[in-house]
Amino acid sequence: MTSAERDLERVLPRIVSAYRKGRLVPFTGGGLSAPACESWPGLVTSLEREARITAAPPSAGNPPQELIRRANRAVRRLRTSDPEHFPAAVRRALRVAEAAPGPMAAPPQTTALARLWWPLVITTNYDDLFLTSFEMVHGRRQMDVVGRSPTDCQRVLDALYAPSSALLWALQGFFVGISSGEEVKAEHPLVRELVVGHEEYRRVTHREPHFRRAFGEVFRARSFLFVGSGLKEVYVLELLGEVLELLGASANPNFAFVKRGEVDPGFLYARFETMAIEYDDHAEVPGLLNRIADVVEQERARIVRWRYAAPGRARNEQSSLEIVRGRLPMPRTEECVALSVGGARTMVFLGRSSRAYLEDLGVVQKGAVHVAKPGAPAPASGPYALPLFPRAEAPPEGNQGWRVARLPDVPAYLVRARTEKDEYALGLIAGAFEDLLTATAADGFETVRTTLIASGGRQIRQGTSSPEYHRRPYPAYYALIQMLRAYARFTQAVDAPLRVVIYVVDRSVSFELESGRLDVTDLLTSDERLRFWTEARLEGGSLDRRLMTADENTTIGDIADALDLPLASWLVDVVPLPRLGAHTMHRIEEAHALTLADLDVVPGATLRFRPFGG
Repeated sequence: MTSAERDLERVLPRIVSAYRKGRLVPFTGGGLSAPACESWPGLVTSLEREARITAAPPSAGNPPQELIRRANRAVRRLRTSDPEHFPAAVRRALRVAEAAPGPMAAPPQTTALARLWWPLVITTNYDDLFLTSFEMVHGRRQMDVVGRSPTDCQRVLDALYAPSSALLWALQGFFVGISSGEEVKAEHPLVRELVVGHEEYRRVTHREPHFRRAFGEVFRARSFLFVGSGLKEVYVLELLGEVLELLGASANPNFAFVKRGEVDPGFLYARFETMAIEYDDHAEVPGLLNRIADVVEQERARIVRWRYAAPGRARNEQSSLEIVRGRLPMPRTEECVALSVGGARTMVFLGRSSRAYLEDLGVVQKGAVHVAKPGAPAPASGPYALPLFPRAEAPPEGNQGWRVARLPDVPAYLVRARTEKDEYALGLIAGAFEDLLTATAADGFETVRTTLIASGGRQIRQGTSSPEYHRRPYPAYYALIQMLRAYARFTQAVDAPLRVVIYVVDRSVSFELESGRLDVTDLLTSDERLRFWTEARLEGGSLDRRLMTADENTTIGDIADALDLPLASWLVDVVPLPRLGAHTMHRIEEAHALTLADLDVVPGATLRFRPFGG
């Protein structure tokens, strides 16, 4: 065992504990993307080449103060000579001179870090190599990139304590398309936030107190894991030091992978509460990161089941709700199972896992392509199809279609929360799940085991070319939120002993549960009123963000009045996007009578108000 491995094993239990509590946040720097992208010394040299500066021979070891001086000079020359093309110059400087043109392959330390689900990653890098690696493992559009704007900083703060999409917090600007070799888009908001070097960074952060406050709150609330990051960089240490001076010591330890001899481990621990894991060669880092991922992914010492008493009538002591990390098992005696499916009004479409499950259950013949409804044509698209059964007759025209169907001869149900066009619809999940509970209770089952409803496919935003039945425009944890609301409503209305077990395979959902950001108890015991956020972008770019509680029949006009917003010249939309086609912003004066239910606002959603033309 190497000395680095011994260092890691010494602190590994604390790292894993912080991760499982949702408190571990990677803080990444240039070393994470090397050698695909230039390290800080190489970037400085490349910037000098872009600025046509003949640099003096560097001192031994590239001391930080000399690199700061050289970077400041190169940046000043580039910005003053051709500010419009400065982003393109920085992007060219990022690419290693010897690298072949075209897409970049992510280094092994990048792919190792991306193995785990991270709700928040902080980076001083400009490239998207980690973002690309993360989405290759966890799915496209699973991580949003945010910057230093007031809106983005507020998103980061909200994500500390409430469910959120994974966030990559780019502190110095960000280039989209580095990994794929696309051209730089200078108008991108995070390109406009580009800062290079200590002088620019210090000037910008002093002009942005909202950013410093947000960073301080994150540092206090989380444990940082420094990987390839600039603990030698003066501005990073200054930012950390300012937080400690203003707010005092944090109860959360930090961890850092550092090359032996580059920093003083005793100083890091005494001054910044950071435990150093020293290695002799950068090639050791991927193995160390993979070791962390291996331990985290082990089943032992991991929460795999959450159980809650029914919030309704107390005399039904047999009633309970359980959430289990894992795949749906075969039904047992007195039990039934439920699968989430898609489909048009008279046809069922199965995903890969649902098809495999029904094959094992004996409902679907292995190897069959599709089974059309008698007399109906085979589906033109879709991975698999089943006929609808007698309890799921064709709905009348204009109806959204069936929601629950009992399979013949087996204790299994199909649940469909889709629009008539077979699109995901967040607002239909609660009603479909409540129908399922009502049907299983009426059929005399004591236990229903179910998958998450309408949470498969891929979270892909509007404008993609993938089939509609694959495009889920909201994060998967919102499906669980809707199911929990339906369960609470069911237990209040029905006096039937029913054990409900929900099985979760999506890493992002189980992480929200294990970290405590998704408060199941609150969702089960709160009344029917919705707790949601409002955002109003005010003059000068400031953001008024509030947490509100209202009945789902409250109108948009009522919300606007509470925020003192005029009906004229303002727009409103909702995040997350509840269904495809719902992305258009509404003019308040035309939509003031719409209710929260009409817009499919769910707990934790955000109503965004923007001035017309702003």
